[in-house]
Amino acid sequence: MYLITILVYLVIIVAIGILFKNQNRNIEDFALAGRKGLP
Repeated sequence: MYLITILVYLVIIVAIGILFKNQNRNIEDFALAGRKGLP
């Protein structure tokens, strides 16, 4: 039981890490676009 829950938590943490990496790239792109767009 405990091993299964630990494996599930690890999978969720890895998935969240990958999602945050993708979101950070998008946020950086938006920030750069916003700076270029500002006068």
